[in-house]
Amino acid sequence: MENLKLVEILLIEDNPGNARFMQEALKDGKVKNILHIIDD
Repeated sequence: MENLKLVEILLIEDNPGNARFMQEALKDGKVKNILHIIDD
């Protein structure tokens, strides 16, 4: 089993569609992450 590091990401995005796209892209990736989204 791989030993993955947890990455915390702050996304500043004013377009909800782009924010959702990033959520989906990161969910499909191989990096464990916590995504915080704030709007601009």
